[in-house]
Amino acid sequence: MSVQAARELFDNFIKDDLPEVMLFLKHITSIELYELSPDGTKTDLAIIQIKNADDVKAERSKNRGRNSRAETIHYELKIAMTSNPGSINSKTYTRRWIITHYVNNFSTAFTAVVERLDPVENPDAIRTMMISDKLLPHVALAFPVPDATTSPKQIFSGRLFSLLPLPIITHFPLHIHGRLALNPSRQNLRNAEGTAMDLRRRLRVEWNRLVFTRFVPEAWVSLMKYLVSTSRDFDVFDIWPISAVIRDGGHGYWQDLPKLFLKEAATRDVWPLWSKQSPPRRKQLNSVVLAMKGENSDLHTALASCNVPVVVVPPSVLDDVSASEFKAKILSPATAVPFLRDNSKALSGLPGIAIKRICDYLVTAEDINLIFNLPIIPNVKGAHISLSPNRVYTLADESEAAVFSAIDLNMLAAEGMSASTSKLLLTQCEGRIHILEPKDVVSYLKKRAGGLGVSKAGKVAAHPSIHKWLAEFWTWLDGWKRQAELVKDQASWKAILQLHALPLRTADNRPAARVAGGFAIHPSLVQEEVLSTLVTLEVPVLPSPFPDGLCAMLVSASDVKFILRNLSKKKPLPHLNLFSREVLKNFLARQLSHLLLLPPSTFPVLDLECQTALRALPVFPVRRPEHRDSDIVVLDTAPEGSLFVSRSVPVVPKFPKVRFIDYDAAMPLCQALKAEVLDEIAVLKIAITGDVWTQLEPGIVPAVIDRLIWRLSDFDEPMRRMFSELKFIDVGNQGARKSPNSVIDPTSSLACLFDLEDEVLPTGKFAIEKEGPHIRRLCNSNMLQTVLTDAIIEERIDKIVALSEEGQSERGRQKALRLLGLLDKRPKEQSSSLRSSELKDILHRKAWIPLRDQLCHLSDLWDSRPTDILLCDWALRTLPIEINSPNLRTSIGWDVIPFNVLRRQLIE
Repeated sequence: MSVQAARELFDNFIKDDLPEVMLFLKHITSIELYELSPDGTKTDLAIIQIKNADDVKAERSKNRGRNSRAETIHYELKIAMTSNPGSINSKTYTRRWIITHYVNNFSTAFTAVVERLDPVENPDAIRTMMISDKLLPHVALAFPVPDATTSPKQIFSGRLFSLLPLPIITHFPLHIHGRLALNPSRQNLRNAEGTAMDLRRRLRVEWNRLVFTRFVPEAWVSLMKYLVSTSRDFDVFDIWPISAVIRDGGHGYWQDLPKLFLKEAATRDVWPLWSKQSPPRRKQLNSVVLAMKGENSDLHTALASCNVPVVVVPPSVLDDVSASEFKAKILSPATAVPFLRDNSKALSGLPGIAIKRICDYLVTAEDINLIFNLPIIPNVKGAHISLSPNRVYTLADESEAAVFSAIDLNMLAAEGMSASTSKLLLTQCEGRIHILEPKDVVSYLKKRAGGLGVSKAGKVAAHPSIHKWLAEFWTWLDGWKRQAELVKDQASWKAILQLHALPLRTADNRPAARVAGGFAIHPSLVQEEVLSTLVTLEVPVLPSPFPDGLCAMLVSASDVKFILRNLSKKKPLPHLNLFSREVLKNFLARQLSHLLLLPPSTFPVLDLECQTALRALPVFPVRRPEHRDSDIVVLDTAPEGSLFVSRSVPVVPKFPKVRFIDYDAAMPLCQALKAEVLDEIAVLKIAITGDVWTQLEPGIVPAVIDRLIWRLSDFDEPMRRMFSELKFIDVGNQGARKSPNSVIDPTSSLACLFDLEDEVLPTGKFAIEKEGPHIRRLCNSNMLQTVLTDAIIEERIDKIVALSEEGQSERGRQKALRLLGLLDKRPKEQSSSLRSSELKDILHRKAWIPLRDQLCHLSDLWDSRPTDILLCDWALRTLPIEINSPNLRTSIGWDVIPFNVLRRQLIE
């Protein structure tokens, strides 16, 4: 064998056998595989270990099958395998296994073998052979717990073990270990089909058969019972030995194992009932009803709640059971009904959706007799009733039931049942169950509206419950699928209209009213929101929707004069919420915009009565000072004296007894009143002139400031000066405010000299970090300080000294270096001031350079210019800065190194 072939075999062992090699071993808890190179270098290949070895040590180490029968035990094994440990490609996955150890009595096994070998001359020889060949009645199973998160995603296929894995694949969902009789190469079981075998060979063959026909089925059923009796997050039927997966049956050894397993399981309490209970209750096969997995799990839950013993199994299990000798019950309407009738009380207590599922399922049998005497048919009251063969029922849809449920208590609700259920009831119960007919509608209306009288002019009071029901009736009738059939019957339709059965829409806290005919707003061409608002204003409006047959009796909703003249003039108008005001404004604006386009002779200007009524409506957009956004307005009335402003005035100050109306937002309304318009500049000039600014409420000042900044370019110079003196910019962190001419431009070089505590840098919405448009406009308009003046230099030097005295020498040093840097970069037009005596006095007056916890004069220091540093670094302290400005160097005395400094440098 070549090295490559050997390595391939070794790799296959690591991949296929190593993860499972310890499943049935007693004492080994870990295995490490590594490779040694010729030079002795060790390379780890894989490590496998039992994670819970201490917990299962006792169960694994037991001797089994030597003497008497032992109790079957089950335990969980957690095996972790690490490939390429210690390398960057190292991977670890853990797989959980359920292990079952089954041990029968040796004497029982011996007797069974002897019976299989009958006739046999020397039983003692058989016993001796069994002991010498170690044919012990011990079988173990290993089931891999499904867990896709920790184990590799691959199709599992069971195999045989004899302590160690054998190259024999069974295709079962678990591994099987047994003391099996193998051929000398351990590559296969003893061939059961051989001829002319001696006693020992026949013994080994029959022993293998005994293992697979008796021990393995009993152990397998024991495992299933264990899984069913404990809470599991997987389907216990995953361990079922499916007949369809069997290939050759291992020389016939396990060909019949699924049948033998089913025979063993049928009489055991291993069939788990479908339930949310964990672990579920268990019964024998002849006491349950089998349902196929993957069908309607909600139906299974509903049936189980009615004590139908449903056991949900995979299709393959159902196929095996159906093909077996056992007469198991398969779930069907016929098999479910007896249980449901015995548990009708539990059925009645189910939620409606669960009852509907059961009903729909029973209907699939298309047998009405299965439905009778079961409380599964919904009525219009929301209950579920049992149909009586001797009663007549009306089947109503959802809308019909909502209107007539109080009149006909026997009405069935089609909405609560499926179409197939409705069809079954109507076809197999003809004459006893029917749908709603037009004649029924007339009869129901007379019963409900009887005694209301015939037509009278004007409004008539109506009891709230009757008024509500009439509104619901007409709304329903407008959409009823058989409405046309009812309207064509002139006599019936006229009789309905003559009743005071037409309800008027009404607002809250007002008496309900109804009419038989008269003037009112027809709702068909008007939005629902508009109708609701008109009703609040007590304008007569019919409910919506409404049959078109009444159009001839109604007034068009576009008649604005009709609406304005029907508003109450004897008492204040009812209060309208913001939404209703917006709706009414838009409606009136649309109607007036069309009418204003007509020639004056066709539509003259509103008379005084209509103008007064229009001004009294809260439909005018009032510019509120507390709102800055131009789209946020409050709708209110427009009394005499109101001012109308254009869209360019998004913010207005609050003037006493003056109301600002947004002309552009309600142009048709304003045009109907012939109002004039003010622009924003005029309003802003009023805001910052005279005493108006001091009288503004604090809440409106930020909004006015916003507009002033946006319109800054439109002001003349006097207005700009007035604006620059308004204290509105937040500075520092103490809530102070300063005017623009007192604030440092945060984008300028001066900003690095100041901190928030200096109260000259803008903060809040004016902070440079927010990069808002306000600060940019102020900076671009040169409204803020950007020039390093002598006063600022002197103030900053005092600040540096104060910081050093407060123990903040490092902050002071940084600010001193920044100040020197700014002086060095001072523009040429300002550099001449560096030679002034005042500036020199400021720079040399005091020790203000913090260095090594003390303040130094500039004359005691020098900068780090390369040409000077070697001439003074021992004699003077140096600053980490290089001054390039000749004027500044001359001003602070750094233009020429003094002689005494040179002398000290040479001496030191």
